[in-house]
Amino acid sequence: VAVMGRARNSEKARAFNTTTRATINHIKDSGIVTLAGIAIALNARGCKTRRGKKFSSTTVQRILTAA
Repeated sequence: VAVMGRARNSEKARAFNTTTRATINHIKDSGIVTLAGIAIALNARGCKTRRGKKFSSTTVQRILTAA
């Protein structure tokens, strides 16, 4: 049962990261390229992390480096 829960959580994380990466790419295309700048832009757009919190540069970095 725990394995199925982890697999489902991993799939949700991948889907979230894919969607958020697309938004990050739009932000980068507008000329904002720093991690902090991207986090500010995501927060300004009202985007939230998977846990419903504001983005930080660390969160952006983790999304961009996730496999």
